[in-house]
Amino acid sequence: MWGGAHPLDLRVELVDAKNHWYTVYKCVRRQLDAGNKLPVAYIKALTHNLFEFGKEDDFRRKTL
Repeated sequence: MWGGAHPLDLRVELVDAKNHWYTVYKCVRRQLDAGNKLPVAYIKALTHNLFEFGKEDDFRRKTL
């Protein structure tokens, strides 16, 4: 999961924005290395709606 290839890697609630940078970098690097072999290149971030993103001190709000 933490290697950058699992779709859950970019779940907002897992880590802060700084740590997501590494995952995004790995995703972009892997897509660039694949060249034209990929039908569609993309990065997808997701989250659940069970967190209170309205709380200003919650790191999940800041990451989102």
